[in-house]
Amino acid sequence: LQLSPIEFPELPATIEPERILNQRIKKRCKRMITEVLVQWKGLPDEEALWVSLYSFQRQYPTFMVLNP
Repeated sequence: LQLSPIEFPELPATIEPERILNQRIKKRCKRMITEVLVQWKGLPDEEALWVSLYSFQRQYPTFMVLNP
């Protein structure tokens, strides 16, 4: 059985990721998804945002995501 990925709203296109601070697995809609905590260029630390890894990789395909 192959499930299609859960779609999430697009990430802001006007900012760029600086680095991945952390990673976690969350349960959403009976499915487990990986989220990454992203530090954005030019924004303070408190503006870091948890986003789905799938959405992040779709919007920033050249950004290398490694285990933090």
